[in-house]
Amino acid sequence: MMNILKSGSNQWIFQRLSNACIVAYSACLICLLCTVDLSSFSAVSNLFHSTWFKVITSLCVIFFAFNSVLAGWQIAGDYVKQKTLNKLFNMICMTASAVSVVIILATLWG
Repeated sequence: MMNILKSGSNQWIFQRLSNACIVAYSACLICLLCTVDLSSFSAVSNLFHSTWFKVITSLCVIFFAFNSVLAGWQIAGDYVKQKTLNKLFNMICMTASAVSVVIILATLWG
């Protein structure tokens, strides 16, 4: 993933596109929650169990994870100057993102 995004302009484009997807998903989620009858558990449960919702949520979670890895990589490049700590920080960011994706997708689809 990072080899594709070695160019600063590619990183900038990826961040903007992934942020736009996350914002669009958040707006859609807010609109859905405002229009769905939240008085019963089954109505809310049906929304979250539909396949289209799970697919869109899964894509946004993956975009969010890649975005956070890229942000961690950029932060480490700017502020963590020691090479060993820089690699450790990046590994922690990647691991945390991967674990988050696995937990969220397991919860969503499980």
